[in-house]
Amino acid sequence: MTGTSSPLIDPRIDVYGKDGRTGALADLIEFRAIKGHGMAVADLVDLISNMGWTSKPTRQIITGHPEDENPDSLAEQTFSLLDERREVLGDRYPFRIAFGQLRVKDGFELAASPYIAMLAITIAHAWDVDCGAVKPEAALEALVEAALQTRMPSAGLGTADRNGTSFVDNLRAGAARVGLTASPNPVPRRVRAKDGGVDTLAGHVWADRRAGHWVFIGQVTCGQTSTWSGKLNEPKPALWKDYLQELLPPLRFLAVPHHVDSGFFHMLQKQDEGLVIDRLRLVLVLDTVVGSVAPIIDAVLASAS
Repeated sequence: MTGTSSPLIDPRIDVYGKDGRTGALADLIEFRAIKGHGMAVADLVDLISNMGWTSKPTRQIITGHPEDENPDSLAEQTFSLLDERREVLGDRYPFRIAFGQLRVKDGFELAASPYIAMLAITIAHAWDVDCGAVKPEAALEALVEAALQTRMPSAGLGTADRNGTSFVDNLRAGAARVGLTASPNPVPRRVRAKDGGVDTLAGHVWADRRAGHWVFIGQVTCGQTSTWSGKLNEPKPALWKDYLQELLPPLRFLAVPHHVDSGFFHMLQKQDEGLVIDRLRLVLVLDTVVGSVAPIIDAVLASAS
């Protein structure tokens, strides 16, 4: 930390974007639990009213289940999101409910938790926490690559991993790490191409090495929800099929450190025909935290609530 005082993680309902409101409130509740300030549903109802958020819609997407647009509804939706985290992640989730409030589990090692790493990255980016030389998006790219490595070979291609190499050299090296052979002259491409719209490359490559593999190309972002559809569409399967000398277009994906609520989760994948890998999916396959995330965790845990 470079400042003399701790940054304030204060209530901001739209800090993740309009489709991330319940997630922002859920993360705030978790952060306050870490700081020893448990919140119950009634506490969140009061906070929502005091902040003047009563009239703001809690749902941006019609799911077929009409819900009241009032503080109780928003508070209940937020705690339902927390319940989903507990149910899906089990022992990997750092929190428990005690007397109606979210609390940190006794003896849980926060600094070594992939969940806390994702929470810290999300908060650090959204609240602009000073993490020194380490950038949240670069740390997220490393975690996403590590998560994919638990399922298949993967390679980071984003600016965090390039170290000044050209797009052609970066593509060649990344493809080789996955087991593919990139085109020696990947065209068409922009003259000043950086990553070709792809932060991470992954795939299951058959041992015979003939063309025709399961290949994935993805974007990694900490940005607001309004940017996600565009990010998911940045990788161009038709181009990358040729770049990787493949017969079939790769499947594109978007990786985010947020917990994406079910309505937006389904809409993104339906309308943009790409896979969404969110906090829950990443935490379920990560057993350790990469070293570059440690300063971010430390900075966020040192912040004030």
